[in-house]
Amino acid sequence: MQLPPIRIRVPYSGIFRAATRRPFLSTTSPTPTPTRFSLANSTSTTLRLSSSSPAFAVPFLHRQSSTYVSSDDDSDLDSASSQQQLGNSTLENVDAWRSKLNTLLRNKDEQEVVSNDKKDCRDFHQLEALANRMGLYSRQYAKGIVFSKAPLPNYHPDLDDKRPQQEVILPMLDVSLLRFNELDPSSKSTRVCNGLLMGLFKSGRTTDALHILDQMLELNSEFPPDDFTGEVVFGELVKRERPGKGLADEEIMGLVTKLGEHGVFPDTFKLTQLISKLCGKRKNCVAWELLHGVMKLGGPVEAASCNALLTGLGRERDIQKMNKLLAEMEELKIRPSVITFGILINHLCKARRIDEALGVFDKLRGKGEKNRNGVEPDVVLYNTLIDGLCKVGREEDGLSLLEEMKTEKKNRPNTVTYNCLIDGFCKAGNIDKARELFGLMNEEGVQPNVVTLNTLVGGMCKIGRVYSAVEFLNEMKGKGLKGNAVTYTALISAFCGVNNIDQAMQYFDEMLSSGCSPDAIVYYSLISGLSIAGRMDDASVVVSQLKRAGFGLDRTCYNVLISGFCKKKKLERVYEMLNQMEETGVKPDTVTYNTLVSYLGKAGDFAAASKVMEKMIKEGLKPSVVTYGAVIHAYCLKKNVDEAMKIFEEMCSTSIVPPNTVIYNILIDALCKINNVEKAVSLMDDMKVKGVRPNTTTYNAILKGVRDKRMLHKAFELMDRMVEDACSPDYVTMEILTEWLSAVGEIEKLKLFVEGYRVQNAVEYLKIIGALDENENLTVLGRKLSVLPVEPKLGKMLILGAIFDCLDPILTVVAGLSVRDPFVMPADKKGLAESVKAQFAARDYSDHLALVRAYDGWKDAEAQKAGYEYCWRNFLSSQTLRATESLRKQFFHLLKDIGLVGNNSETNNKWRNEVHMLRAVICAGLFPGISSVVNKEKSIALKTMEDGQVLLYANSVNAAVPKIPYPWLVFNEKVKVHTVFLRDSTAISDSMLLLFGGNISKGWAPENVGRVSGIFHETRVSQDLFNFKEGTGGTDTEKTSGSNV
Repeated sequence: MQLPPIRIRVPYSGIFRAATRRPFLSTTSPTPTPTRFSLANSTSTTLRLSSSSPAFAVPFLHRQSSTYVSSDDDSDLDSASSQQQLGNSTLENVDAWRSKLNTLLRNKDEQEVVSNDKKDCRDFHQLEALANRMGLYSRQYAKGIVFSKAPLPNYHPDLDDKRPQQEVILPMLDVSLLRFNELDPSSKSTRVCNGLLMGLFKSGRTTDALHILDQMLELNSEFPPDDFTGEVVFGELVKRERPGKGLADEEIMGLVTKLGEHGVFPDTFKLTQLISKLCGKRKNCVAWELLHGVMKLGGPVEAASCNALLTGLGRERDIQKMNKLLAEMEELKIRPSVITFGILINHLCKARRIDEALGVFDKLRGKGEKNRNGVEPDVVLYNTLIDGLCKVGREEDGLSLLEEMKTEKKNRPNTVTYNCLIDGFCKAGNIDKARELFGLMNEEGVQPNVVTLNTLVGGMCKIGRVYSAVEFLNEMKGKGLKGNAVTYTALISAFCGVNNIDQAMQYFDEMLSSGCSPDAIVYYSLISGLSIAGRMDDASVVVSQLKRAGFGLDRTCYNVLISGFCKKKKLERVYEMLNQMEETGVKPDTVTYNTLVSYLGKAGDFAAASKVMEKMIKEGLKPSVVTYGAVIHAYCLKKNVDEAMKIFEEMCSTSIVPPNTVIYNILIDALCKINNVEKAVSLMDDMKVKGVRPNTTTYNAILKGVRDKRMLHKAFELMDRMVEDACSPDYVTMEILTEWLSAVGEIEKLKLFVEGYRVQNAVEYLKIIGALDENENLTVLGRKLSVLPVEPKLGKMLILGAIFDCLDPILTVVAGLSVRDPFVMPADKKGLAESVKAQFAARDYSDHLALVRAYDGWKDAEAQKAGYEYCWRNFLSSQTLRATESLRKQFFHLLKDIGLVGNNSETNNKWRNEVHMLRAVICAGLFPGISSVVNKEKSIALKTMEDGQVLLYANSVNAAVPKIPYPWLVFNEKVKVHTVFLRDSTAISDSMLLLFGGNISKGWAPENVGRVSGIFHETRVSQDLFNFKEGTGGTDTEKTSGSNV
């Protein structure tokens, strides 16, 4: 079709009028002819723009217009006149034009005004500025000026004398929009609007497009929207938003609703895209309203659109609305697909509402309520449910689904199925079952992939079987399945965890040579391991490699490095690390400053230590008890007790951090050493007032002081207080008192002290473990323990093992604690033996669980007649393991005699593979043998209430780890040499200590305990615990008469 040129009539002089309207489109010609305009005073180059050219390519579309320069010498529009100052006539003219332009703006039918009055041409610059402020376009031609609502060309045939040399084509979109606005409503059609909408949306002129759409959506519009309108608009709405040109979510909702009222709806694909777009921006409420708006207006809605909304709701765990939507789908006869139920089951599993997921799955399988949807589960649905079951520890239920899949032809297990189950058993610590599934996978012809490899390697590393992981990796390499970065990361972290840095570095080099790119975690593990091992040069090399790989050190890495350099007394490297932290924007934390304060204090540089503390406070970090303790200890080491006391008094008066037992011990010991015993005694009294409990170290220090001062009466008071505080004397205490009291003839006092301590401690211990009540009468537990010929703590462990269905491993633990340690540590192979034991511990931070796994492995080897080889390879004593086996049988018969177990031992072993349950029962038996755990940068600090700082025996699996991710250790016994050492320890959580250690506060419901503790998968187990706790307090004997509490 051919567009006629724009014709603008020139009014009579001094009179303005709007240009006449012309018909918008003509259909006589199929080929559009662009309107040409010429640009004066330019080169001979011709610029041709197609009708679809965007508006921004043409300079004359800007509102700031250029003054037209005429070739006529008699022109009144020379540059000098344009610069003349405003006179009264100009001001009056501008005011008159302000009224005229306001009239133009209010008149929807008129588009422009034209004037050829010389006075108006003279004042054009002032009038142009006025038009710009009012949002109008303006241009000056040879014979007049024009003000318009639309962009103006640089050549006007009625107002210019000659055509310019360069021709410019006005963009057709602007011409079309101008012509459309000039048309009468009766001349406009839906077809014309649709074409204009397409062009405007394509050019990003959303506002203009919406203005036209508003006209189409008006009530009783003569050109209402049709399906093609909807296709254009909905297609634009689902596009990715462009900066400044997108629509608000509420506007999208409004457009869909308005179009729906005209019977125009998005198709399934676009509706699904719109809902997905809204849900992706976390606008589930808007998406909900959008979908239901289409439903209410009778628009077509299919399962795909509902699935998009279900996905968004599931992401926010809004299960209630998901169920509501499914009910509405059934009511509206929207047939769900298998994807619909897959989304629901997936998010139910993620929300750990596994029983509800099983209920939905059972309906699909036709169990219980009839399946009215005609949808059958597929492999993906089975895999989703199996993965969900494994994530909540119900691996056995997952295995049942696997067996069901094997019986079906359509839903045969695939690699993902086996990967989910293998991962579940690995996370439960049951590597043997995971390996069994891997073998079954191969038998079924299901090919493992790198995820299978990584799951098994990671699982073995997690439980400390690092060398088994290496063997498995090598086996898979031989079969053509190579590891990736995840594989090597697991191995490197595991070797670092057991301080085998050389092996970790070997696999790091292999990782690089195999083309796998290490991530930051690998570098962090190596840096931490090397720093803890004191290999700071190697750590620095790894830091350089990390930086070349494009990673940066985090705060934890900097702290480890600073601690390592402090240990090596390389202060210049410490400051280098601090400068790097500042340059990279990593702010030091309390650990950083505590490390520096401790190092500087021990070095005697108290001025620098004080400056570090000042900077710490200036940075908004509050000094901790460790900070004050480091400074006080440093002053005491330098025999500057007065300064130490000043810091202590400042800590007590101004700091919100109260001093602890360690700080009091440091000061009391230092004061006694300078014979200021009276001040030390006053600190002891201060401890009692402030509720800080003294330990054996406190009493030993003060007893030394009063002995040297011959304050015998004060010594007797301290001995009485020691018994009241249930603070156990050690060999140091007995050495001090025996020598002194014997010399002064008070040996009877010493005997009474020892006897009183023994009796008091025995009664208190039986009360603590629940064998005696407050009146010192036997409880139900006490009566059961009285018939078991074992130590009370071991007997309690056996009873709980039977009650909580984890008897078999607990029998091993109790038997193992009753004989010597089965782990052999030859002097020439001590490092290797410790590494093997760490594999049995499996990063569960437990000597007792290491014993269980070693014994189970020995039993399996014995069945294969390879027990001796197993013991030789794993540094175990075959004789001790046989003694353990014999004791297990004896303990089982004892439990059978008192009615706690039946003839079949398997009936009490439902939770035998639940590591958290085993920890809890071990905690119950060994309590109150408990130590707190504080993870420092370069070591682990262990403290007991009685002894303060303690250490672990070197052969403990927890002695070799850099960090214990639990706040407590329970231990079997303490041994005093020069320091107190703990033997046979297991790490436990706060919740385990709360539930199985001390008393339960009122207000704790079983269901809350189950949720908080994270140890149990069923509230029933928490309820059992409460019933048992009540039973130990003297309630019905039947509560502890069998495995079913």
